[in-house]
Amino acid sequence: MTTLTKAKIRVPKITVQDLERDTINDPNIWFAKMFPESKDRFGPAFLQLTGDDMIGLPRFVPLEINVDFFAHALGGDRHLGHRVVYYQPEETFYFYDPRLGCFCPTTEAKLAALLSSYLIQCAQESGGLVEVAPLFTKFRDIEVLNAVIRRARALLEADSSFFSGEQGNRRMIDGKIIESTAKASYELFVEKELVKIDSSAITVTDAFHHYFTFCRLNALAPLSRQEFASLVAEVVRVAFGCGVRRDVRGRNGKQTAGWVGLGLRVPETSVLGLS
Repeated sequence: MTTLTKAKIRVPKITVQDLERDTINDPNIWFAKMFPESKDRFGPAFLQLTGDDMIGLPRFVPLEINVDFFAHALGGDRHLGHRVVYYQPEETFYFYDPRLGCFCPTTEAKLAALLSSYLIQCAQESGGLVEVAPLFTKFRDIEVLNAVIRRARALLEADSSFFSGEQGNRRMIDGKIIESTAKASYELFVEKELVKIDSSAITVTDAFHHYFTFCRLNALAPLSRQEFASLVAEVVRVAFGCGVRRDVRGRNGKQTAGWVGLGLRVPETSVLGLS
């Protein structure tokens, strides 16, 4: 005959210090300490379920991520010399490197990896009263990270004046530091590549294609086609007295936007030895 004995259930003792530690490591508090400005502007990092479990201990369960909070947090803390911007004309993110004293381009994949590392760090430093599974899995899903990056494009957007003029910022392009007072790529293109030819005409589309090649050969960051069309028109008007017309025939024979009396200085864009 088997004798049954009652097993004693041992509940680990949790001290006041343990509870205080786990409260501090509540994910919302952890990220608020890391990015206080983001918390002040957009609220807590997560929609979070809090409450006591069946034995009366507090629990923290992150349910949904606050996309605006994390998009703003990717911008860094300016007071510490950290900053990330989205330069809309080039559709590129730049981060400030204090060692170089300038902004350097970065990729969206690297920003997503940075965000992922924040979530992992938070999970690792959270106490035993935090449900860390969403931090490791749900919120590090590529779709969630991409949603934050898309939102960051709007929240961290910098316009075309960010890297130009006396008040502009220096940046690194292909290993070369470009001063903000340097002429813009489209200004150099007009100056070096276009010439007044009464019997010639060039469409905005053809000009952009040559401009893009000009930038590639001379290690310059090209504008998007839309930005190029709007910015170069004024430079051409001042330099050559030519306004954009809508009746210039393109390669397909159809009328389109362009300039009459304007052409390329040379048949093909060349390397100009820009220093």
